[in-house]
Amino acid sequence: MSQNRFMETSPSSSADRIIANPSDYALRHYLYVQEAGTLTSLRPHISQRASLDSFLCLVVIKGCGTIRYNGNCTKLLPGDCVFIDCRNGYSHESSPDDPWTLKWVHFNGREAGEYYDLYTRNHYPFSFSTDHDSRIPELIDAIHATQSESQTHSELYSHRLLTDLVCTIIQICESRERPTPAGASGSDLRIKLVQLREYIRTHFAEELSLDSLADRSYISKYHLVREYRKEFGTTILSDITNCRLSHAKSLLRYSTDSVESIASQCGFATAGYFIKVFRRHEKMTPGQYRNIW
Repeated sequence: MSQNRFMETSPSSSADRIIANPSDYALRHYLYVQEAGTLTSLRPHISQRASLDSFLCLVVIKGCGTIRYNGNCTKLLPGDCVFIDCRNGYSHESSPDDPWTLKWVHFNGREAGEYYDLYTRNHYPFSFSTDHDSRIPELIDAIHATQSESQTHSELYSHRLLTDLVCTIIQICESRERPTPAGASGSDLRIKLVQLREYIRTHFAEELSLDSLADRSYISKYHLVREYRKEFGTTILSDITNCRLSHAKSLLRYSTDSVESIASQCGFATAGYFIKVFRRHEKMTPGQYRNIW
């Protein structure tokens, strides 16, 4: 990894930024920093990007301004945070009356798109208030500091910090009330979905069908399938299968029960079907899995 640090002053702003050049290993394996820094606007100016292969997190430290993204123009105040996919294009502008100071990090990586897809699947907004929670600016400062130091494992440390940053963003958004899905009260629907998922996790060994789960939740089957995937990022059937396989792996490791018995205890109709599903997910048979443990 190499990086360049710039202290920049212009008529419109001053900035302290790191521009990173990640190693080939980081490009293949990590979330990696592209640019991080702090900017203070001295007078209004528009920063605009389009088709940039990057993900941006910025937080307003003081002052205010606006951001345009995906056809929306949103005012940002101190404590507000933005998390966006820069491939879609965006622009932001400081207020002429109350110029802002921003902290930001551009990053990317092999799994960055998957993380952002998880974020959008949960209908989290691209801008949100942190209620002046200090974790996001502190993480950006730590990322900037790590990139400023020539340490052997700087890229690994930055990967960890970027992962913490994404998790913190999701945690903050998770604590906010979500938008209401069409046709149902958002809070009521989410309660039903969470209760249903808990039911699956405790009754996975029983015969479960979409029809029976829809009846239990008082939600139409097709609406349930769609909203469950939106809420949790996976399907109901995948959740059932994962619960069954997780319990099966525990029994294979810590019991001497036969494969037939384990299949029955975990809700699989036959041992043959259990072996087929296990092989598809684990790339080995239950017997082979037991032997390596």
